[in-house]
Amino acid sequence: TACIFSLLIASVSSFTNNIARCESSTLLKAASDDSLIYSTAVPFLERPKVLDGKYAGDAGFDPLSFAKTETDLLVYREAEIKHARLAMLAAAGWPISELYDAKLASFANMPSLLDGNGRVPSLLNGGMEKVPVIYWLVCLIAASAIDVYGLRKTNGADYIPGNLGMDPFGVSKSPRAIEFFRTAEIKNGRLAMIAITLYALLEFSQSTAIVNTFPYLFQPISQTISNLQVASGMSS
Repeated sequence: TACIFSLLIASVSSFTNNIARCESSTLLKAASDDSLIYSTAVPFLERPKVLDGKYAGDAGFDPLSFAKTETDLLVYREAEIKHARLAMLAAAGWPISELYDAKLASFANMPSLLDGNGRVPSLLNGGMEKVPVIYWLVCLIAASAIDVYGLRKTNGADYIPGNLGMDPFGVSKSPRAIEFFRTAEIKNGRLAMIAITLYALLEFSQSTAIVNTFPYLFQPISQTISNLQVASGMSS
């Protein structure tokens, strides 16, 4: 399970592109009255003026009007992109831990952090106390160092939320590529935030590991096909 939290710490600096400002491709639906622009996400609501499409994934969705100013928008987007990156790694790390934690613990002659139902430690599942204190300290120090580095980046005039100036795979070769990867990152991150929320709720309500609830998502495709063939043979 410690694998999950390692992934979470690494995520703040992961998946970042060397992003420059470029025009977003977000489509905004204009009303018959040219003075009004309606939200793409909620077509019957007026788009908040601060959501002008300059950030990837901006569909004009802010029904509770959290972002009233440019500063508000930057703060909320910074928080969103960080949580999105954490969630993407957690969405992968959660089931990976349930699949391999017991095996790795046995190999290293250490106790597994999974509970009796094969679930990872979480606020709802319990078991957080099993994680060594030293590990939490390392996580805290690493997260603080990354955040301080990020705060230094925010002083730049052309700063884009989440841009830590890292592009190890060289994907930022053109404005079009930058826009594509920024949009893909935020959309996948939003989906991942929903996914890990469902992981936690399902495991808590059903008292079983997510890899057992949806085995076909986390097992080799050959095993899934074999199971379907067996089930088909039994039904016939």
